[in-house]
Amino acid sequence: MWVGGTTNSKLRLPNWRKNAHFVSETAISVSIQRPLLVAAHVPPPLRPPLRTAIGEEHRIAEAVDWTDLAEIVRRRPVDLVVADPAAEGSLNVDAVTLMMERFPRTPVLVYTALGPAAVTAMAELSRRGLRDVVLHRYDDSPKRFHQVLERVARKQLSRYVISNLGDSLDLLPDCISRAIEQAFERPQAFTSTADIATTAGVALSKLYRSLRAAGFRSPRRILIAARVLRAHTYIREPGYTVRDVAKKLGYSHPRILARHTHLALGVKPRHLRRRMSDDAVVGRLVDWMYAADAAD
Repeated sequence: MWVGGTTNSKLRLPNWRKNAHFVSETAISVSIQRPLLVAAHVPPPLRPPLRTAIGEEHRIAEAVDWTDLAEIVRRRPVDLVVADPAAEGSLNVDAVTLMMERFPRTPVLVYTALGPAAVTAMAELSRRGLRDVVLHRYDDSPKRFHQVLERVARKQLSRYVISNLGDSLDLLPDCISRAIEQAFERPQAFTSTADIATTAGVALSKLYRSLRAAGFRSPRRILIAARVLRAHTYIREPGYTVRDVAKKLGYSHPRILARHTHLALGVKPRHLRRRMSDDAVVGRLVDWMYAADAAD
């Protein structure tokens, strides 16, 4: 069974034996829109169907225990946590709850086998805020499981930004528009504006011309905005320090993240924890990507 989430109505949507050991196996022929990194802590019988659903083009960081799972999420750009409360033999509802509390903006999906104890655990986790459950042998056919993973893993704030850029993106060649969407979905994979051009398959000069014609100030601002948006998402979670966030996003030093945050939002990274709402961050970033008189 899958229980879907809600979206912000104010914004338009257009659209084990090794720590963090990465594995992949045979994929099915349904493609997830972007590469995913899934942090998983499930018992051995549930690992093969999870790997098959994720697909060979994606990665799974398999945790050895609950502490290791939290460390993977803290250090790596994880899109989704998949966990079984019974991963270590006995039901541990508190361990799943702690993951949701420490990293509330990292989606958690429980993947477990149906049984009387599991039903009781799911009811308790639902009361504590769990929204997404897949049952082994009931909901985990490869295609369906694949679709649920993709749906739960999407980063909502990046979709809000893309929705607010909709008219401008429509003025761009499709290849550039898709590259910008990818930059917002996985900003840690884009280290320079040249990466946007390479992803789009166009020359850097064409990227600049196309963006200016559509009203954007520069591809550099788009890249900074994508990173600052994801930084805001992470910093709002109590499990991260600013240094953790800078490292996850590929910054060589936290002061570079601080400079980018100040450029785009006018605040220090630590102020993102409480001083700015999601809507305020999205609105200011969108304005900054267009503004002709703002500092670079």
